[in-house]
Amino acid sequence: MVWFFRRNGLDSRIGDVISYLNHEKAELSEDNSRVLRKGLEIISSEKLSLSHYNDVIILSHSIINELPLVSFDRNLMKLARKYNVKTL
Repeated sequence: MVWFFRRNGLDSRIGDVISYLNHEKAELSEDNSRVLRKGLEIISSEKLSLSHYNDVIILSHSIINELPLVSFDRNLMKLARKYNVKTL
């Protein structure tokens, strides 16, 4: 993330990022690069908008860690079955 800010001349905007991270609605996930890559691959291959990011990251965790998935979100469950994730 640091290199992104430096490359794009955003050094002075780090305070904005800190404010965002401290916001009550901000959620942080300790995603490793495998989960992030898998999520972005799914978003790309399924032609999803970034509004599906959170669902796709949850799905990616299930795929990589071979965990079942349960959700009331029918679209997420359909996508999970497409990727051979056991759904409950």
